[in-house]
Amino acid sequence: MLEKHLKKPENSVVREKLLKHKFLYDIQLEYLKQSSSILYYESDYDRDGFDLLFDNLLTQKHFQMKSVMKSSSTSSFKIHRKLLRPRLNELNYYPLSHDDYGLGYGGGVILIVAEEVNNTLELSYQYCDGLILCAFNIGYFEHKTAQRQKSVVCAFKEYQNSNEKDGKVKITKSCFLKFNTLMDLFSYAGLGNYGDGLRWNLQRGVARKYGLQEKADSKYTVENFKNIIHNDFKNIIIWDELNT
Repeated sequence: MLEKHLKKPENSVVREKLLKHKFLYDIQLEYLKQSSSILYYESDYDRDGFDLLFDNLLTQKHFQMKSVMKSSSTSSFKIHRKLLRPRLNELNYYPLSHDDYGLGYGGGVILIVAEEVNNTLELSYQYCDGLILCAFNIGYFEHKTAQRQKSVVCAFKEYQNSNEKDGKVKITKSCFLKFNTLMDLFSYAGLGNYGDGLRWNLQRGVARKYGLQEKADSKYTVENFKNIIHNDFKNIIIWDELNT
C-alpha cells in the first residue's frame, strides 16, 4: 500500500523529500555511532548539478541525489558532466583532457533504492562517480552480463568526450556500485574516518592503465592493481552482478 502511493506521479515530490530526509537521518546516525559528525549543506537550486555538499572538516564532497522504488522501471539518469569530472588536484589520474574541459567538482551520484517491507520503507544505497566509470571501462569492475557492461562503457565514453564542456551525461543503473552500508559508501567517497585510501588505490590503478601513473607505481601491473582493488572492495560492495 505504501509503495503504491509513493509511486503515483503526483506524489513524486513527497517521495523525494521523504527519502532524502531518511537518508540524512541515516548518515548522521552512522557518524554518531562512531563518535563523529558530518556537516551538510543543501543547494537551493539545481543549476550546478548537485543537491548536497557534505563536509567532515577534512574533505568536502558534492552529491546529486536520485531515488527510486525497487520495483520502478526507471533505468537511467541525466547527470551534470561537471559534477562527475575530477577536481584539478585529481585530474592527472584520469583519462581526460587536461584543460578546463576536464575539470569539475569531483562529486558523485547517490542512488537511494526504497523497498516496502511490512508497511515501512527499507533503503539501500548505490553510488556512481567518474572514477567508477573509469574503473568499469578498464575492467577493474565488470558486469557478468555483456549488455550491462556495454551500457557502462557507453556512459564512460560520453563522460570522457572532450568536445563537451557542460551539459549532462546519461548514466544507467548499471553504472552504480551497490554498497553494503551507507558508511561504506561515504568511506569510499573520502568522507570516512580513515581518509580516502579506497579512492586513492582506485585512482592509481586507473592512472596505471592509461600510462598516467606516478613513477613509484610503475612497478605494479594492471593486474596487480586489479587484485588490490578487488581486495579493497571485497567487503564493502555487493558483488552479485559483478565478476570477482
